[in-house]
Amino acid sequence: LNYAAAGETPMVKVTASNGSKTTTLRGLTFTNSTVNPSTFDHDLDGAAIYASGMLTNLTIQNCAFTDVKYGAGGVVNFDGYQLKIANSLIADNTAFRATSPDNGAAVFVSYMQAYIHNCTIANNAVNSGGNVTGSCGVYASDYTQQVYVYNSIVTGHTSAFRAGTGTTFEVKKSVVEVGSSAVPIDFTNGNNFSYTAGDPLYVNAG
Repeated sequence: LNYAAAGETPMVKVTASNGSKTTTLRGLTFTNSTVNPSTFDHDLDGAAIYASGMLTNLTIQNCAFTDVKYGAGGVVNFDGYQLKIANSLIADNTAFRATSPDNGAAVFVSYMQAYIHNCTIANNAVNSGGNVTGSCGVYASDYTQQVYVYNSIVTGHTSAFRAGTGTTFEVKKSVVEVGSSAVPIDFTNGNNFSYTAGDPLYVNAG
């Protein structure tokens, strides 16, 4: 998908107003590399996905989000019941209306739960007035119940994770770049993750 416009316009919008709704997006690539960010007049402009509604469930599988230019919030902006992202890449995207890392996240979660499994979230940025001011890998707003990050890489951000009041992250078997802001990490279930001082490097075992 390659689309962006002004006027509160994400590429994909998912809502549920009557009854529970589950939407699955699979095997898609999102980009809008040719858009002019100066036309954005709303935080949702240019965002890849916006999902809302207390009964909304969204599953994202085998998708790529690269070179997306968007307003603020998140490349994936979720304000619903349950979000699942698996086997996906969210990298090299830029927020243009954000004023802090909190609202220039790769994934922005508000309300209930999020599961991020086998994903790479890397090198997403905030451009404020032509200056890169910082970014966040995953941001969970106040009272989001729990964010689970398993078997994933989160690197190249001012803050890997940021959390509002009452929100905790459970991080297992993941690589997280050092320098991340402190967030509540739930260790009661045997968290197992490592910090790295820079980009994770892989050695060819062959």
